[in-house]
Amino acid sequence: GEAPVSKTTGAPFAVAPQKIDVSAQKRFTALPGGAEVMNLSGVTAGDSVGVLLRGINGSVPQSTTLDSLTIAEPGAGSNERFFGADLIFGGFDNGNLAAIWPAGATGAKLTWTYGDATTGEADVAAGEPLPAPAAGKTVAGFSVAFTGAIEPGASSEIRYRLDSNSDESFVAPGKTTGSLKNAIDVTGKKAGLPDDTDNAAATVSYVAPSIKVSIDKRVGPGTVLPGQDVVVQLDTKAETSGGRTKPTEIVVEDRLGAAGTFWDAFDAKQILPPITRPSGSGTPATQADLTIRYQQADGTWADLATNPAENAPITVPNGAIGLRFVYTNDDGFSQISYVKPNISFEARTTLRSDASKPTAGAFDAPVRYENTAVADATGKLDERTVTGHADDKKIVGIRGTENGTGPGPGGLWASKAWNDGSLT
Repeated sequence: GEAPVSKTTGAPFAVAPQKIDVSAQKRFTALPGGAEVMNLSGVTAGDSVGVLLRGINGSVPQSTTLDSLTIAEPGAGSNERFFGADLIFGGFDNGNLAAIWPAGATGAKLTWTYGDATTGEADVAAGEPLPAPAAGKTVAGFSVAFTGAIEPGASSEIRYRLDSNSDESFVAPGKTTGSLKNAIDVTGKKAGLPDDTDNAAATVSYVAPSIKVSIDKRVGPGTVLPGQDVVVQLDTKAETSGGRTKPTEIVVEDRLGAAGTFWDAFDAKQILPPITRPSGSGTPATQADLTIRYQQADGTWADLATNPAENAPITVPNGAIGLRFVYTNDDGFSQISYVKPNISFEARTTLRSDASKPTAGAFDAPVRYENTAVADATGKLDERTVTGHADDKKIVGIRGTENGTGPGPGGLWASKAWNDGSLT
């Protein structure tokens, strides 16, 4: 036979030193069932959101088995409002215990920090739910330290509910907090190795509920003779912002102001159709109730009609000095709602406040009367009442006749001018 042949070869091999590499993740979720996001915006003050904290031990060779994995909330760089009177710890979500406990953990220590500068601790057995804080205490922060032999690649996912304050001391009506940063710190430890800490943040912003009211008062024609009619239209819009806030009442009012203003020179004659009532936002949608009231000469208010027919005019009692339209819907109006009362008036011959004074000026110098209408809307968010207000003014003139000639109540004249771009 032949002589045996052999060769020797080699390859470099080095044993890397052990190290720790942990990472943190922070997310917010809209409730219920919202997606995980790093920037959650437009949350209505008073509503709750979900918070997700993740602590992850890296895989081999980036990391090794840990003696402990700690998640601390809030972490460095968090807005000072986490936690306190405005942003409130609302309790752990223990619905998925397998996700809470990292592989290899045999127990955990939960440490609470309270708003009164005291602390509390709880030892938690592996697989058990995370307990609630002490009764009557305001949580300022917490940390969960999982102990045992935390495996490479293991992770913990802690969820809790974050409540918020609906009071305007937190967010003023119609305003926003801007983005509030909330961070966590995740720390991995193993005897004989340097600790490793990672920080991760997400943001959430809150808006306060508000109701924006606008009223567009339109009057036509803009100048009349005594005894002639004008039509007043009170186009009103109520629009809410801030999530689930909806108006439940809209009030439109037109009444006598000071002497020398519109109602001093005009008498309300009829409420004109269509007399509509908006539908609400419920399921099924419900039509609003409408109560029409009139102000009597002594200043008191009396009911004129409730939920009147849409297409029939309503006569206004003689001597009325104001009208009020009250639309209500306990289920809430839509977030954008419109109402539109229409009223006909007749120009008086003399002032209501002084029967010795005529309402009209010269033919080429009509007397101008200012007419102001107001609109108010009211809604509710939990225990917080939300209101909005608007007013609008228009000027109407009463002129005398030119040389006192012509048919009708005071002579013949001709003029044309649009007081508003359109009237319906």
